[in-house]
Amino acid sequence: MIFCKNSLRGLILGAMALLTMVACTRSDDPEKPAFLHIDAINVVKPSSSAPSSEAGFYNSEIVAAYVVAYYPGRSTVDTIGGFRLPFTVPILFNGEAEYLEIYPAVRFSGNSTMLPRYPYYEPIIITNGLTFNELDTLHFDTLTTTYTQLLDPCQVYEFFEPTQGSIIFDSLVEWVSHDAEAACTGLGCGHVHIGADLSHLDFTMTKGVTNLDDPTKALFLELNYRGTKRLAVRMSSTKMAGASTSTEEIMVIYPTDEWRKLYINLGRVWRQFSYSPNFKIEFSVLNTDGTEGDIWLDNLKIVSVPF
Repeated sequence: MIFCKNSLRGLILGAMALLTMVACTRSDDPEKPAFLHIDAINVVKPSSSAPSSEAGFYNSEIVAAYVVAYYPGRSTVDTIGGFRLPFTVPILFNGEAEYLEIYPAVRFSGNSTMLPRYPYYEPIIITNGLTFNELDTLHFDTLTTTYTQLLDPCQVYEFFEPTQGSIIFDSLVEWVSHDAEAACTGLGCGHVHIGADLSHLDFTMTKGVTNLDDPTKALFLELNYRGTKRLAVRMSSTKMAGASTSTEEIMVIYPTDEWRKLYINLGRVWRQFSYSPNFKIEFSVLNTDGTEGDIWLDNLKIVSVPF
């Protein structure tokens, strides 16, 4: 279980509005609908201009999608709505559609009720084979998308792979290498052990974000996590010129036996630092029951892109 309070200005408000939309029946709609089914959406490496060669970069958990359709002879697009994957939805149109647009959505900061479009994933545009017949289902298995080419190059990343050649955490994080069973993807991951005598154990990214000075940008931390203890995620920076460094909590991740993909919205806390162009992400393993425990991290990156 994961909790947080996050908002991303108009993006979330727009997404919530889309989730409440349903297709409207028009005079030219058929009496019986056709259906559209989509099983899943995965992120894949693009064929050119790939932002990374590491497989862990494309690790994803797309849990929902927004569907928009355009039909011949109609002057506007039809917003079908937002749906959790996999889904089968009615389409109030018979015939050959010109295109479908599928917008991938994720859980913001692990919140299962907050599923807006993720701004870093390209929409999926389908233009072929879009014939809708009454009561028939147009079935798509797993669709694929990739990261937008607008992805900011100032991102910070750590995949814990043997080929990476560097580590951006302090020495409290053990780099587990050549262990595919322990890792979420690839051969490596990060591991932190906390003893029963400690109430908490803090560790930090030694490399921070620098020169990110555009407050209109979306800002997220992506990571995979599993562990037996709660993990607090924090941001440290200065709140005004000349001030000392301070730290604000972003969210707390609860224990999980299985690897989980998290998309953590940094925007709310970044705003508390007046959109400081320089900041670090810090972590704290929380030990509230006085027992030893472990956490593992993989495929961590900070990403930013203009709206």
